[in-house]
This record gives sequence, C-alpha cells and structure tokens, in this order.
Amino acid sequence: MPGVSGGMLFVGSCNSRFHALDARTGVPLWHYDILRDGMQRSFHGMMLFGDSLVFIGTDIPKGHIYAFDIKNGTVRWKHFAGLGVYGDIVGADSVLYALTKEDTLLCLKRRDGDLLWSFHQDGDPDRWNDSSPCRAGDRVLFRNSGNRVFALSAATGTPLWMRELRDDLTTTPCAEGGGVYIGCRDGTLYRLAVETGETEAELSLGGAPYGTITHDGGGLIFFIGRRGSGDALVSVEPDLGRVRWLRPAPPETEWTTYRPDIWNGAVLVGDGAGRVAAFRLQDGRMEWSLEVGGTVKTVSHTDGTLLVGTYEGELHAYDADSIIKSGRDD
Repeated sequence: MPGVSGGMLFVGSCNSRFHALDARTGVPLWHYDILRDGMQRSFHGMMLFGDSLVFIGTDIPKGHIYAFDIKNGTVRWKHFAGLGVYGDIVGADSVLYALTKEDTLLCLKRRDGDLLWSFHQDGDPDRWNDSSPCRAGDRVLFRNSGNRVFALSAATGTPLWMRELRDDLTTTPCAEGGGVYIGCRDGTLYRLAVETGETEAELSLGGAPYGTITHDGGGLIFFIGRRGSGDALVSVEPDLGRVRWLRPAPPETEWTTYRPDIWNGAVLVGDGAGRVAAFRLQDGRMEWSLEVGGTVKTVSHTDGTLLVGTYEGELHAYDADSIIKSGRDD
C-alpha cells in the first residue's frame, strides 16, 4: 500500500524497488533496491511513519523489516525476518510490531531495530501468515496461520490468552470497542473479548471473510470470498447482529483489492476489470465509479488525492474532488 508523509509519496514496486516520489507531481526523489540485501522482491503491507523514518516489511522469498530515512532513503537499520513480512508494520510509542510469514511476532525498537522480544506459535505448515498484528491498550493481538488467536502483553510479549476457533482464520484481527473481530474459512465472523478471548458474538456470512476488516464508525467493512477474488463487499453491525448491506462483485469479474478504503462517507474498492467503485457507508448505494484499466490491487487516498495501484505495476493519482464530481455527474 502507498503511504504519504511530508509531501512525499512512498510505494514499493513489484521489481524490488522502494520509491519516494513528490506527492503532488509524481517526480521521483529517491529509490532503494532491496535485492542488494539478498533475495527479496516484494512489498505487501502498510508502512509506518515516525521520527523522520518510514518502516516497511519485505518478502518473497526472504525478507527484512526496514527503517528508511524519509529525506534521502538511507537505510537506518534493517532486521532480517526469515520468509519476510506480508502484513502491516504496527507502531506504538517507541516500538513497532511485525508478524512474519512463519508465525513469529516481533517487537523491535524504532530507534535502532533491536529485538525487544519475539513470540512464535506454529500454525499450518502448508500456509504462510498473511496477517498483521493489532494493538488494543496494553496488549497486542495476532493470529497464526492456523486457527488460533493470541493476546500478549505489548510490553513484554507474555501470553495473556489464546483462543482456538473452529476453522482456519482468514482475516487480520481488528480491535475496536473492547472487542477483537476475526473471520474464519467456514464463513463465521467472531467478536472476542479483548480482555479474555471469550466469544461475545458470532455471525454466519455464507462465505469466508478475508483480508483487512475496516471499522467505519458505524459498522465493519470487509470482503467475503477468497483473497484477490472477492465475491462480495459486506457491511455488518458492530454487535454482529445483522448484515447491514452486501454488494456483489460486478458480473464476470471479482473484487481484487484486499483492504477497503474509507473516505468521505464512502468505501472505495477495486475490481478485476480495472474499475474503482465508491459505495455509501450508510446503505451501500454506489456513489461513483472510475475506469482505471488493468487489475486494481490497492485503493487509498491522502490530502485530496486518490491513489490506485494495479497488479500490472502502475500507480495512478487523481484529484479526488474531480473524480467525485465527474462520477456523480455520470
């Protein structure tokens, strides 16, 4: 996912390069080729900013966690992460958390990348973990590549509780309002108590939720289907009492974005036919759509700019206000 800080746009390309661009013009400012540090070529999760640094994880076939100087791309530090990190880098105070594809949660110092603690829990040996950790107060939560959810002390990594659910887990945990939401391959979305891990509610969806669950202030937004080939975009009540609305993928294609983007009262998603669509959060009504081309991989926004990345390796930037106006006029 692209990230923006201090008027600069940061993006990892599919050819092993991490780029910094002028956010307004797209002019390249610097880049770093991660192949100089070994066989690794991909960036997948959200980056993290802080202390004039940008933190990002890499993978395929191996990977590191990097801290780049925002201004010039100097590597301040890097930490080897085995098969790499597919999910987001999550920060709090002076530390950051990253989950490796081999089911190891790492806690590192932001300043120098030194390891404070790690926690490993074997999952499914035939799968790698594509999830991210999340913070909830004094604890950090994560799932393994099987069917277990964990809560650890954020300061020490001491295990606080573990829950084993009925089937393999398919979403990143999302902590909100004292609960943690997580989806299973059998089509169930759970709300677990952050303090104890006990089930507070569950909802059967008729399809496996996957990817990143996003909280929009009034409900939860996510996809059902399978990663990269979503059948439907779904909004549910926070208490999991009901599905608020559901929007199937357009005919003869699928939703191909992994993370819904919430902006200006709408949720933005992309499909395999090169379109971006915006649905109203309240009721799922389509507000506008945009033809981009290719296969849409990421949709995000910042400072009035809509950013759309494709599986073909292209990044498009649009004036968001113009897109909304033209889309609604159509």
